[in-house]
Amino acid sequence: MKEEKDNLTTLFKQLEKDWDFEEPESGHQERFFDKIQQKKKTRYWMPVTVAASVILCIGSYFMYYQHQTPAAKEWADTSPKVQEIHFYFTAIIDNELEKVTERDTPENKKIIADAIIQMQKLDSDYEKIKLELLHNGENKQLIFAMLTNLKTRISFLEDVLHQIDNNNKLNKKTHENNML
Repeated sequence: MKEEKDNLTTLFKQLEKDWDFEEPESGHQERFFDKIQQKKKTRYWMPVTVAASVILCIGSYFMYYQHQTPAAKEWADTSPKVQEIHFYFTAIIDNELEKVTERDTPENKKIIADAIIQMQKLDSDYEKIKLELLHNGENKQLIFAMLTNLKTRISFLEDVLHQIDNNNKLNKKTHENNML
């Protein structure tokens, strides 16, 4: 015990020159209490802002959920495999269609317009197949027709992209020849 006391005494003597003996400026305590009071006043708004944030998040969730439910309800009566096929292929089709519309130039406008008209016809056929599938239930013929339509649309969009690329190359060569 005596040894611990000696160690503490030695420690305090070594640190004695590092201690801060200065007094705070006058009015320090009043400024400190004023800051504490200001912080207390602003905290009244904290629950209101938290509640508003929660309401905003919940509202956003319901807005998103409302927009997502029609597609989910539409396919709810079909098997998971048919749902998977539909969502997989439509994602590919949307991606390919986006590639086509990104290449919209004055030279390609006619090709793209014709492609969109053809896609609308294929989509109309697909809607008929889908309605029949939802009303009459799944059978091999309907699923085959659905797959064929989806694959046809993907193949068609790939052909359109190829045609646009060829058109761009031809226009580039024509432009280069005119420059010479």
